[in-house]
Amino acid sequence: MNNIILFATYWNEIEWIRPSLAQIDRIDPMEIIICDGCFDPGKPNGSTDGTRDIVSRFVEDRPHARLIPAVRLSRAGHYREWFRPLPHETSGRLSPAKLRMARTFHRIHLYRLNQMATFNSMIRLSERFRPGAWFMTYDSDQFYGDQTLSAFEQVNQDVPFSLLTSKEYTFFQRFDRFTDDYETRDYNNMPHRVFHDTRFIPTRHPARVVDGRYRIYTEFETKRYAGPAYHYHLRSEERMKSGYALGDRRPPAESRTRTRPFSGEHPSIIREHFLS
Repeated sequence: MNNIILFATYWNEIEWIRPSLAQIDRIDPMEIIICDGCFDPGKPNGSTDGTRDIVSRFVEDRPHARLIPAVRLSRAGHYREWFRPLPHETSGRLSPAKLRMARTFHRIHLYRLNQMATFNSMIRLSERFRPGAWFMTYDSDQFYGDQTLSAFEQVNQDVPFSLLTSKEYTFFQRFDRFTDDYETRDYNNMPHRVFHDTRFIPTRHPARVVDGRYRIYTEFETKRYAGPAYHYHLRSEERMKSGYALGDRRPPAESRTRTRPFSGEHPSIIREHFLS
């Protein structure tokens, strides 16, 4: 078991849910909190395609896992929730960093605020989230190379870094063509160490306080490259359209989706579920 708390979010992911859950078992986190829900208040807060039934069975079979809905609040509710201290925090309720961040909420879409609040709620619900542990966010269509999964085991040791990073390869509609221009966030869905001031900021960025402001880890923490990650945009056309219709989401610019031939090897879990 790895010293990782895993925060997963799913909504109508029937095409990918089984391999995604299988990968969670390979990561072997010490705690799993899964949100099956939609951050857009105009949509049902829960999957309608069978995803929730599969996730429910997964959670029932694992005593260290739990299932929650998405947090969906009014704008005023987000201000109240933001200033509630998290159990591990040592900073004050109205710290300068929290006040500065709250000043930006008026221009952020509720979809994004609900996403942030859901992840902070996961922290609040966690029984293991405390300084010294590690945590990661998790999506249904992102998978890790076998060497990357092995590198996650470093979090069980006394290591001189607090963020594992990856290089992400994204696939659009085909397994044999990819781009590495789509996702440039090397910290996306990767393990972060827990500190006394860790919390999520919009949209879902793990952040800490530096010089009185919340900043994402990759800007200042010591990093260690873990290996490649693989992002598969191979959903049905209907599912892709419904995803981009949520909140203020928009399809990516064409320049980010231009692909070239892929000659590498996909993660073993992808080969087992899709390429065998």
